[in-house]
Amino acid sequence: LMQSVPREARGFLQRLKEKAAIFDAEDLIENILQTGDDQEVEDLLKWAYAEADLLLRENRATVTELTERLISGASTIGDCVSVVEEW
Repeated sequence: LMQSVPREARGFLQRLKEKAAIFDAEDLIENILQTGDDQEVEDLLKWAYAEADLLLRENRATVTELTERLISGASTIGDCVSVVEEW
């Protein structure tokens, strides 16, 4: 799976803004990102990164199993879904 780098968060937000029109989600993205100043955005990005990191750590076994199945190339979508749903 992909590993995140906190300093890339701003670039991700910019790409998200650019792609929002494709999914007709421009208003949603603007509402989420309309925090006012750069420090608030920076704090929000740090919080989001910390939450994602926590989720990955708490679900390490599931993430590892899913990663192994994806890398093997032999698993079906159903196999991967069953790992996520912990069947």
